[in-house]
Amino acid sequence: LIAHGLPPSMPAMIVENGTTPKQRVVAGDLSSLPGLAQRSSVASPTLIVVGEVVGLRSVQGNVVTTSTEVALIDHADQISIS
Repeated sequence: LIAHGLPPSMPAMIVENGTTPKQRVVAGDLSSLPGLAQRSSVASPTLIVVGEVVGLRSVQGNVVTTSTEVALIDHADQISIS
């Protein structure tokens, strides 16, 4: 997407196992998302969302991210940072 003109800073996220109790979200921008996904061991099924709409999501107890680290909050409210 970057090679075709989108800015590297464009917000992007991956939703793994969406709408299930196992849902995880990994968010960053187009330049950081591949590395975040790899470090988070994202597996299918996934949905990739790109654009300003990513900023409209509300974090409801499963994931908080930055461009340099991913904090996954499981359903038992335990936090692990990778």
